[in-house]
Amino acid sequence: MESAEFINKYKNKIINIAVIIVALIISNNIYKRQVSGMESLMQKKDTEIKNNSVIENINQFEQRFNAYRKLMVKKDAGLVINAISDMAKQSGVKIISIRPESEQRSSSYIKFPFTLMVTAANYHSLGKFISKLESSQDVFIVEGIEMKSEIQTAELMVNLRLNNVAFVD
Repeated sequence: MESAEFINKYKNKIINIAVIIVALIISNNIYKRQVSGMESLMQKKDTEIKNNSVIENINQFEQRFNAYRKLMVKKDAGLVINAISDMAKQSGVKIISIRPESEQRSSSYIKFPFTLMVTAANYHSLGKFISKLESSQDVFIVEGIEMKSEIQTAELMVNLRLNNVAFVD
């Protein structure tokens, strides 16, 4: 009987405590879901920030690539030969012959091979000529070099195989 009297006496307080406990349990579950949702959003945010930086890097590389692509356009063989001749004169190298060969096409670029026979007074002038070729705005790639020293004239006889490269549009 005592317990029934106790329950009747404190019935409102017991119900209030039970409601408070249920409310705390529900609010705790809601809080846990919100925290996990926030963590998920933070991870997505971090992933998106990383993706944005990767996209920005790709954009920068694409801009540089397009700048190089503008430089690597197909030019007339005569213009290329004149450019090579000018570089040879500036370097103190004498061109004996230039022989353009047939172009070699790839899916994304075209190679225009040339065979040059030159004479150079010394290694320094030859090195200056090759340096000018490879640092030219036109893209030249020295593919091969054969050197002989002329005993009578003390000059270097050099055969160069080089390619002028252009992108295919």
